Amino acid sequence: MIVYSPMYSGLLSGKMTRERIASFPADDWRSRNRNFQEPLLSHNLRLVELLREIGLRHDVTAGEVAIAWTLNNPPLQERSLA
Repeated sequence: MIVYSPMYSGLLSGKMTRERIASFPADDWRSRNRNFQEPLLSHNLRLVELLREIGLRHDVTAGEVAIAWTLNNPPLQERSLA
């Protein structure tokens, strides 16, 4: 499983901040992606904070929570429909 996309291109890693996003180089595609711009940016950063809170209860990082969710929620086409 490749988790870069489920990690939301780095956003769900827990390492992304408004300051880091604001300092993306001009050629970083994320600076033009609506998920890294307002109003979605505020929503996404609140989600990361929730992941951090969950992680604290289990002594893991926000990124580990995001990966665990991904592993426990495979894409529909991989699920058995039987």
